[in-house]
Amino acid sequence: MSKIVETIKSLDIQTDVPVKTNIDGVSIFKGVSYAPRRPVMYDPGVCIMLQGEKEISLGGVEYPYNEDNYLVVSVNVPLMAEIFATPESMVIGMAVDIDMAQLHDLISIVRHPFSLSENLNQYHPKAIEPARMEPEMKHTIERMAGCLT
Repeated sequence: MSKIVETIKSLDIQTDVPVKTNIDGVSIFKGVSYAPRRPVMYDPGVCIMLQGEKEISLGGVEYPYNEDNYLVVSVNVPLMAEIFATPESMVIGMAVDIDMAQLHDLISIVRHPFSLSENLNQYHPKAIEPARMEPEMKHTIERMAGCLT
């Protein structure tokens, strides 16, 4: 994903804040300054770290957030975040919003073969969940990032 990182680094965009892109619901982040642990609000979406590291915590639980792990956020949630960035070692990220109404429509179309109530004892929904960056996800991000320029 180094090509994506270089593309985002080369963009003349404001740093240390999320910036909307030409793709609706997709924003990018180019952090060049260390930000000490502070409260932030995350919206439902998929948060991808292309370079660098953030430390995210919720209720005392730390979540890995780097090139190897992305975050899936299912609801609006206040988190604590610390950003480890310098001008020489930027943090480069991308966020993809989840349209909850559209997701609800998709779920109703799929019609899962089991009911949610049958599985609540086995599955405990979480507001935020890290996921390992697999090759398929990397490929999807690369294709999407190709649309940014």
